[in-house]
Amino acid sequence: MKRGTKPMARGIPLRAKKQWKPRYKPQSKRPNREFAVMCHGEECYLKVPGVTCEGAVVPAHSNQSIHGKAMGMKADDWYTVPGCRACHHELDQGKSLSKEGRRHIWNVAFERWLPVRANKMGE
Repeated sequence: MKRGTKPMARGIPLRAKKQWKPRYKPQSKRPNREFAVMCHGEECYLKVPGVTCEGAVVPAHSNQSIHGKAMGMKADDWYTVPGCRACHHELDQGKSLSKEGRRHIWNVAFERWLPVRANKMGE
């Protein structure tokens, strides 16, 4: 190494490192928590087979990248469905469902939830 040059980190010169930027940009700069708040107090729309619905109903965000989900980022609040804690846990961390099964359960729940949410919003 020549004298006066900066050391390299992982084979990339330090001056060449770029700032990390997320690929997904939400439609607005502020999250719209109104969609997530509407899920509280509703029935569980996930209804995962083999899971007894129990616990408080919470907003279950989509885990699909087409909805803005990425490493360390949740999907946009528009893509939330009311789900009990047991079904939400099975959807996110459970071992009994395949990736396609999880996607199907969430998509069906979202289709059922959209008209109810629109009615609550007065649309």
